[in-house]
Amino acid sequence: MPQFEPGLVLGALLIFIYATERFNTPRTIRASTTAGRYYSAATIYLLIYLLTFYVFSKYPHLLKVLINDADVQKQMSAMDSSNTPIFVAMIFSLLVPKVPLISELDNRLRIFLHRLASIPYEAIRMSKEVQGMRFEVPDTVTEELRREMEERNFPVQVDSVDNADPIVRNWMKIAALIIQLRHWEQANPFAPFMQERSGQLQRIHERYLRLCTAAINAYALCQQAKTQPEVPALQDAALRFCRNLRADEKSIYSEICDFVSQAILSNCYRAQTRRQALTQLGFQPKENITYEGLSIHQGVTLAGLLLMLLLTSFILFSQSVMEIELLLLRATMIVSVYSAAVFFAVYPKAQWAHFQHREGQFYPVASYVVAGVMAMAASALINLTFRTLINISDSKNEGMAMALQEAWQRFSTLAYPWLCMSFVATMVLAFLIDWTIPARLNERWQRWCKAVVLMATLMGATVLVYLWLQELYGALQKPFPIELHSLLRNSAIIGLVLGYFVPAWFRRSSQQRRTRVIESSELTPALV
Repeated sequence: MPQFEPGLVLGALLIFIYATERFNTPRTIRASTTAGRYYSAATIYLLIYLLTFYVFSKYPHLLKVLINDADVQKQMSAMDSSNTPIFVAMIFSLLVPKVPLISELDNRLRIFLHRLASIPYEAIRMSKEVQGMRFEVPDTVTEELRREMEERNFPVQVDSVDNADPIVRNWMKIAALIIQLRHWEQANPFAPFMQERSGQLQRIHERYLRLCTAAINAYALCQQAKTQPEVPALQDAALRFCRNLRADEKSIYSEICDFVSQAILSNCYRAQTRRQALTQLGFQPKENITYEGLSIHQGVTLAGLLLMLLLTSFILFSQSVMEIELLLLRATMIVSVYSAAVFFAVYPKAQWAHFQHREGQFYPVASYVVAGVMAMAASALINLTFRTLINISDSKNEGMAMALQEAWQRFSTLAYPWLCMSFVATMVLAFLIDWTIPARLNERWQRWCKAVVLMATLMGATVLVYLWLQELYGALQKPFPIELHSLLRNSAIIGLVLGYFVPAWFRRSSQQRRTRVIESSELTPALV
């Protein structure tokens, strides 16, 4: 059993707090994307921080290379090993913003993860989508809207928004949104967000008050122009006034939609609750609008599911006792390799026309091969990195240089069979995405069919890889340390999970992407 280290836990807690705050800088970014995208990217950022902290805690001499201060180096050398992780956590949090190289790497990482999480593009996209929706004043605010017109001294009262004058109608829609924003100030879960954005909300309300005055004046001027059609100057003044009012209405409506989108993204974690919130406000959301390609939270879900299943398999069926650290590293290495296979099977197909299959044409086999080769290159880097970390974790190892040397020797001798597994997985997965099964099978059976195909292919490739590795180990006069049934079990798990989820998710998102493109050309403006 691994020994509990209080210093390491406390240091990890400090790193957790620091990394969480740093990723959410500025604090408005949480409201710039969905909860799933944000927390997935934040988790990756946090894991990178924790992994770096763990390496520096176990090998503090690496941190000394980055610190030129002799007093700090002397203090680290004289420090008790139990206090080293806490000291490393404090020094690390100070180094990130101060050391140019580390600060630049951290900024690039945060920018990259923010882009993966669609920050701030998701909020912009949602705001444009909301602005294009049809808006109807909800019945729940009709009475309050009448009182609002009386309080603002509007010269006319109307029973229906649809029957109102265009000037009055557009103002009533904006006023209805303002009234509902006031409700949000006392309603959960929006009250904390409204308090946090009180300055922005106050600015919107001030613009609304100015708009009320302009709308009243424009209505009065237009009524006067109708009674005096023979006065050209009056007609021209009324026309210019209405145009300016229209521009102001569009501007404040756009700002309100921005505010509403950020509030909903910040407080509504599921797509269904976001649609419900928009519907309650009076917007009429369109269905089948989603994101193209596999989202980051789908990728994290796949990786987490694979990691959990592989760890369970290792713990329940492994005949040898393995330290928890080595167990995690081996499982993470396998998940990383097949995550790279998923990425290169999906990403080129989503971005480049040459990798896409068109109905009635032959399957793009050359693109499958290219994707497999790219996955092999990524897997080689992953394999070498994790083998180095595994060697570092081995108590017999004498340092990072020796660990890297041993990892390279093992890689150059024994890694090629495993790279072929990555190649096969990527090629078959890319084909299964394009493969159209007869429509007489429902979607669930189609998913299981593709899962079984990928599982059978990986298990068949595993047998060949096992025989290949036995020959390589025999040439080294060493027994191959892994049983065939263990390899087949892992291949079956990976094949079933990837085959069941990835092709279905990709094809569904592609169909919804096409639906979104078609519908975007049919969006009607909310203010008319």
